Amino acid sequence: MCGFIGYINKNESNNDHYKKKFNFFYNDQVHRGPDYSEEFLVKDSNFTLNFGFNRLAIIDLSSKANKIFKTENNLLLFNGEIYNAKKLKDKYLVDEEFETKTDTEVLFKLLTIKGLDIINKLEGIFSFAFLDLNKKTISLCKDFTGTKPLYYFLNDDGFFFSSEADFLYSLTKKELDDYALNYYFSFGFSPLDRTLVKGVNKVCPSQ
Repeated sequence: MCGFIGYINKNESNNDHYKKKFNFFYNDQVHRGPDYSEEFLVKDSNFTLNFGFNRLAIIDLSSKANKIFKTENNLLLFNGEIYNAKKLKDKYLVDEEFETKTDTEVLFKLLTIKGLDIINKLEGIFSFAFLDLNKKTISLCKDFTGTKPLYYFLNDDGFFFSSEADFLYSLTKKELDDYALNYYFSFGFSPLDRTLVKGVNKVCPSQ
């Protein structure tokens, strides 16, 4: 189990407010990944990007594996395990050099070189956020079982996401989603794409 959290917002928005919220919930989320934590912060003339990662070391316990995998244009925040990482590495990445033995690095290189279509080749349980600065996109994805949690929230100031929903709940007016609440009372769980709080959504399995 690992955890990640982040936001992309306009610089003219209430940056201090979002930064304080981020700091609190990033530190609170350390229980998901007590072995290593790292923050990534970038500001340009228009936007601020602030991401955080908490790692639980399972595959490759060396210090080299303790990092956010990123290049000048791409960044990956990952929670889970890719069961067929070695098979994919041997098939698609034979000419690549690796710094670690992690499945995270394999996934990062696959996404960077092959693009998001490679997701269809993955076997495992995972959720991740992949940033592409060239395309100016961020993609949130989960495997088909939906085992690993991932939530997001969008407002006029920016885009926010996290492995735990509390960060996002704190940014809303905390209004109940009546449809999701009725669904929960009927079936014992909320809809695949919604939470009990308006505006806070779950990334669906296979999305």
